[in-house]
Amino acid sequence: MAKKTFISYKYSEARSLRDEILEAMGDDATYYNGETSESPDLTDTSTENIKNNLKDMMHGTSVTIVVISPSITDSVWIDWEISYSLKEITREDRTSRTNGVIGVIMKVNNSYDAGASR
Repeated sequence: MAKKTFISYKYSEARSLRDEILEAMGDDATYYNGETSESPDLTDTSTENIKNNLKDMMHGTSVTIVVISPSITDSVWIDWEISYSLKEITREDRTSRTNGVIGVIMKVNNSYDAGASR
């Protein structure tokens, strides 16, 4: 059974892995509620506007996939996305329950070894 899914990832280094995950999901990728090539460019917008867009994407999902990449700690959004995923949030008359969270480790230089990127 497919679940509505959000993928949390560092855009500058893990976008291709996000695409691979969506491809591997096959027809179930239609349940993906995250950023796509059709998403608006929010680069030059306010923090609140970005959060509101993320909330719209994430509300109603039940699975969050977190791509663990070398610069994940440099992201200003991944911590917030994980935190939001782990809360029950009521918007209007719908409550989004706590998501299951799955971590996917990104290979670097064809290795999962943290020292491989150095």
